[in-house]
Amino acid sequence: PTAASWFSARVQTGQVASYTETVEALPSREAERLLAEAHAYNDWLPRGPLRDPFRPDGVVEQTAVGDYVADYFTKLAVPGVEPMARLTIPEIGVDLPVLHGTDPGALTQGVGHVFGSSLPVGGESTHNVLTAHAGYVNATLFDELDNLDLGSEFAIHVLGETLVYRVDQILEVL
Repeated sequence: PTAASWFSARVQTGQVASYTETVEALPSREAERLLAEAHAYNDWLPRGPLRDPFRPDGVVEQTAVGDYVADYFTKLAVPGVEPMARLTIPEIGVDLPVLHGTDPGALTQGVGHVFGSSLPVGGESTHNVLTAHAGYVNATLFDELDNLDLGSEFAIHVLGETLVYRVDQILEVL
């Protein structure tokens, strides 16, 4: 487990570095276009509470339909890199790539973005949901998340912009 965790951290660091370098080299017009597409996508999403993909009755509700399912994976897609963004939580030493979706491939590499929630670009009436493992044998990821307190800050870095958030409530989801 120690070697696997070390290797995973090394891969994550590489992804974050590659994302950062690629975004810095991206022409500002291209970054603005990608951000505008992400905001338009967020405007298209249904308003109201996020639909629960894990309903106890086994029925999966789609939060988006049609071409937007496939189109989702093109949003915030920076050519040549897999992450859509980067999440940093300095207080607990987290610096992880944010990837599209929550499939096992995404969640073993970093932080997954829950499909159907707003893309992490900020804006009024948006609600993005990011998730990662805690207690995962092969990687550290969100292991130290329970060490955050009210007022702790974290940031999402997307296409050259930094969105800073402050913890205003702590809830445990079983």
